[in-house]
Amino acid sequence: MMLLGRRAHSTAELRTKLRQREFSWQVVNNTIAECERLKLLDDREFASLYASELRQRGYGPFRIRNGLMKKGISREIIDSLLDATETPGAELERAVASIKGKLRTFQREPDLRKRRDKAYRFLAGRGFSSSIISEAIDKYGEEFRN
Repeated sequence: MMLLGRRAHSTAELRTKLRQREFSWQVVNNTIAECERLKLLDDREFASLYASELRQRGYGPFRIRNGLMKKGISREIIDSLLDATETPGAELERAVASIKGKLRTFQREPDLRKRRDKAYRFLAGRGFSSSIISEAIDKYGEEFRN
């Protein structure tokens, strides 16, 4: 209960943490079943909250998918969640906002081609697709045009 009191966990995370504390498999499985029964543990709800947090921090769908997989969320849940919540318009807005947040860093580079490349790599590292990255850089304007 102390683990769940600190923050939400996925089933896989809780299972790993309990096993690290050397609880038996039977105790771990019974604990997880009881937590699920009491609605203290729900992978869909956890995935939704975690994906929303990552979106607010300016990450793209590839990075969100990877983050959820690292937390032990099933592909089925990830696919249904991202299909239901990701829209191209919102993804583009997050990409543009990310560029704006790092604009001073990009402006230090006098070469426009290198500036554009740095912005591209930055957005790719945040999990945006190449088409969204190109669109965001083009949409932002003169800061990245050759």
